[in-house]
Amino acid sequence: MKIKFTFLFAGLLLSAATFSQTSYGIKKVYAYYEEHMPGNIPVGEDGKPLKKYPTITHHIFVETTSKTKITWKTAWKDGKTYSISTTQVTQFPVALGKKKTNEEEITINPSKGNKLWQLQLNAQQKTTKCPVKIKAGEIILQGLYNGKNIYKKIDKEIELYVIPSV
Repeated sequence: MKIKFTFLFAGLLLSAATFSQTSYGIKKVYAYYEEHMPGNIPVGEDGKPLKKYPTITHHIFVETTSKTKITWKTAWKDGKTYSISTTQVTQFPVALGKKKTNEEEITINPSKGNKLWQLQLNAQQKTTKCPVKIKAGEIILQGLYNGKNIYKKIDKEIELYVIPSV
């Protein structure tokens, strides 16, 4: 009987240790986007639009434990590659606006003792292949944690309401 409990306890400890290492101190990821369509689309001398529209802005926030140090490097979404600029957020709550579907107000307020990081995705001219499997619509974030590459998958972004251009 003691042997069964010993193996059960060892198994629980092993699974807890494995789970804690895979989260890398990340408590929650918040992902939102806005689609902006200009009122007047600028065209060249040939009459073709100078830029492809709509413009999509991604708002990604990562809540971590206070001791977690991740250096975010690169992101991939829908065949595009992005560099990542990271800023620690210190003013709470963060008001992002309203959900497009039901106009519910979106605010982010991390748990006490945790840190909140804003990740700005900057589109790159040169596209690189994502090193992990990625599905359409997903975002893959690549970062450096304790000297090792880590990957965080974001399955879903929520669209924010944007006032239409005139």
